[in-house]
Amino acid sequence: SRKGILVGKTTGRIIRPGDFVRAKIVAVSLSQASKTGKFALTMRHPYLGKLDWINEEIERKYHPEKFEKKKQKKRATKKSKSKGG
Repeated sequence: SRKGILVGKTTGRIIRPGDFVRAKIVAVSLSQASKTGKFALTMRHPYLGKLDWINEEIERKYHPEKFEKKKQKKRATKKSKSKGG
């Protein structure tokens, strides 16, 4: 069921058909024999990638307090698991 899905090697982020993304074109190869060609994209730079990721990145930048609360909850959960385990 992973047909047509791109999964990031290190991040595990997923792009599916129909997702809207912002990307930078880094290479273009046009074929003389046919009217088709190939192009290479990158989404590694800030504010590139799936639009949901970009919105999250902006939220983290301008509203870090929202994400600090989540980090504190995760840390508390990890500490309680390590004490009990």
